[in-house]
Amino acid sequence: MKIENIEQLKVEKLRLENDILIAKAKLTEDIKMLQAEIQPVRQMVDVSKNLFVESNRNNSLVNIGLDLGVDMLLRNTLLRSSSWLVRLAVPFFAKNLLSNYVAKNKDEMVNQSVAWFNEKTKPENTLQLPQAKAKQGLLEKSLLWVKKVTSEKPIEIIEHSGNQPKLAITT
Repeated sequence: MKIENIEQLKVEKLRLENDILIAKAKLTEDIKMLQAEIQPVRQMVDVSKNLFVESNRNNSLVNIGLDLGVDMLLRNTLLRSSSWLVRLAVPFFAKNLLSNYVAKNKDEMVNQSVAWFNEKTKPENTLQLPQAKAKQGLLEKSLLWVKKVTSEKPIEIIEHSGNQPKLAITT
């Protein structure tokens, strides 16, 4: 088609811009479909990376405890009759998997530990032993009696016909 005037040029320009927008929309949709299709592969790569790569490992007390626990549990008990290759590989993968899990969820694990510790150390959860009363001697009994008898009692003011009020103790 040959463009002969300005109107045809404007129409052709709008048609081409529309074609570009349609191509962009198709491209975006294709990219989203590809991302959805490769999602399982991405998850497998993440899991395998956690198995083989020791990116989050440091010599923290938690990782040392995990290493010792996995070694004692797997090598010495569950895998003791297995071949040397299995006894070498399985604990390695288990340590990597556990250390990466702990590294990713450390904040949640710390919060749960603190909440558990607070729950276990509440004052109402502790056992309260009854306090034994010491026997009171004669002197203590007499002093307590004097204190009881001489304790402050409410005072009322009684008006007499005179100018001076009189005090009266009510019992």
